[in-house]
Amino acid sequence: MAVPADSRRIAVSTDSDEARALLAQGRLAAFHYRFDVARRHLDAAIAADPDLALARIYRGGSAEEGDPVARPSFDRALALRHRVTAGERGLIDAFRLFLVHDDHDHAIEIFRELADAYPDDAFPPGHLALRLLYTKRPDEAVEQFARARDRDPDFAPHHVWLGRALVRGGRPSEAEEVFVGALQRFPADTHAQFAAGAFYAAQERFDEAEGHLARAVELDPEYGEAREALAQLAERGEAPSR
Repeated sequence: MAVPADSRRIAVSTDSDEARALLAQGRLAAFHYRFDVARRHLDAAIAADPDLALARIYRGGSAEEGDPVARPSFDRALALRHRVTAGERGLIDAFRLFLVHDDHDHAIEIFRELADAYPDDAFPPGHLALRLLYTKRPDEAVEQFARARDRDPDFAPHHVWLGRALVRGGRPSEAEEVFVGALQRFPADTHAQFAAGAFYAAQERFDEAEGHLARAVELDPEYGEAREALAQLAERGEAPSR
């Protein structure tokens, strides 16, 4: 499909500043794969503006397996399709393709078109990169995560995912540079600390891993994945006692 651009960024169709801010928080958590946090923000965004189509698709994408809210969220977004911008329509179509129909290749095509059509918007190349990583194309994913990061250097998840994609592409030294840079830019970002800890654990640099994982838990005591990783290091005797 051809995606016409209506601006250099995809406009968000809402008159509610509250809904817009909550959507931004939900997107941030969703890109970090903290879907429990994302759901809280997105539910609040929908309460502030029930017709916010982007909140609906991210809410559907953040649902747990068997969540009865997921399919109605996508259906409502589809019903709103005629009322939103061209870029939002592209996102709705792409999300439904890979989340409802498990069609990642056609979703990739749409995200690629959106990334080209909206040259200042970091989200289309970020979504494109996630689909490329999912379909085991790490080198292409690296290119798109770098593109997303360069478009919005203040969005921490694109830094973190760039490092992860480099790891999956067998480029650990480049990945470490990215993780170090991310931590310098976002020292209080829980997920950057966790990603660095997981990276160092995989490299068997356990002291460094323990330090970053402990910092992640300190920043967010409810971050179960970081707590579990830290406990696993301790159980194997690979983390020093504190």
